[in-house]
Amino acid sequence: MNYSSQHIENWILKVAKGLIDGITQPETIIQLGIVLLCAGTGLVAGILIRKVFSNKIRISAETYPIVKKLLEIVLKQSPLIVVVIFIFICQTALQQLNYSALILYFVGILIAARVLIKIVRFVFFSEFWGKVVGILIWALVLLILFDLLEPMSFFLGQFGFKIGNVHITALSIFKAFLVCSILLVLGNYLSKLLEQKLDNIPELTGSTAVLLVKTAKVSIYTVIILIALHSAGIELTTLAVFGGALGVGIGFGLQKVVSNFISGIILLLDKSIKPGDVIEIGDVYGYISKLQSRYVSVVIRDGSEHLIPNEDLITQQVVNWSFSDTKIRLDVPIGISYDSDPHIVIKLVLSSIENIPRILNNPSPQCLLKGFGDSSVDLELRFWIKDPENGVKNIKSEVLLNVWDIFKENNIVIPFPQRDVHLKSNSN
Repeated sequence: MNYSSQHIENWILKVAKGLIDGITQPETIIQLGIVLLCAGTGLVAGILIRKVFSNKIRISAETYPIVKKLLEIVLKQSPLIVVVIFIFICQTALQQLNYSALILYFVGILIAARVLIKIVRFVFFSEFWGKVVGILIWALVLLILFDLLEPMSFFLGQFGFKIGNVHITALSIFKAFLVCSILLVLGNYLSKLLEQKLDNIPELTGSTAVLLVKTAKVSIYTVIILIALHSAGIELTTLAVFGGALGVGIGFGLQKVVSNFISGIILLLDKSIKPGDVIEIGDVYGYISKLQSRYVSVVIRDGSEHLIPNEDLITQQVVNWSFSDTKIRLDVPIGISYDSDPHIVIKLVLSSIENIPRILNNPSPQCLLKGFGDSSVDLELRFWIKDPENGVKNIKSEVLLNVWDIFKENNIVIPFPQRDVHLKSNSN
């Protein structure tokens, strides 16, 4: 069917006339006036609220950074929140007086969706997931505004499959996903709040606090999964056999993951390592910064972070330099020639480390004669430090440099192996 320019012009005029007639209706003018009034008063009231409560919230939420950030974003949106509240109050009043409030309803829903999307984007942290959730919220708003939510729910309920006696539909899966996403975000926030709260309790050791946080996380996520399954209409009793078979399969596939998780719990219970301990495992030497459910984070001297599986800390030999006491003794071997007087050398060695601040005076350093080697008199310098997290090799290096300097000043010779080679000629 061909449309001439005259047809298009007539259609535009008809639409324009309909809009003008609708706008000039008394009910429409009243609602638009109420929207402008609510917007003006709401913005002013919201700005005042933000100025009054911003400092108070900053002080009261000082120990909870997550709550502080959430309250800050809510305060930032407070003008729009107040506008929405005013609009819905006026909408309710008009409906009680039997007046139409459709425009107020539309405007209130749109502004509320905008505020919710801003808060949700902050909650999800990830920009991608924030945009995804924002699109879903706008889609849900459009379905509500055009009264299509019930038909869409009916449509999604037509597609599904059965597991035993349980009928799973696209709608139930979507509900489970939505409920699970919301609860996971809330569970993540709760676990972080609990972790911050436990960190502020001086009576709790680091390992105990980590164990409590891990137990709480497992409990929270277990409850979340159960609620999500229930929201999808899945009864746990009907999935007992299927769940058992699936559990065996997952058990074989995730053997290492489960082993690391159990090993982490054992490490926390026996308190063999804890955050802040200085450990050495294999070639890795550093202090423990985090204890996670699967791994331990060890920060070494160059600032890099090694993630060591919990199972390795159970099955391999681990040196914990600060297990019961942070004070440790270091031994530095020293060799001198047979021409040197060991009595004088011992005094010189001890005097060379007197001005090194990391070396403790109690217990006092000692220099012992260990034995007589093939080419040297073997001494051993022993000293104590209380900060192994600041490094062990660096303090040994500083000690050896001081010993080298004082040996040079006093003409003490450091020997090296010498061998005599005899060549035999063949008489034939």
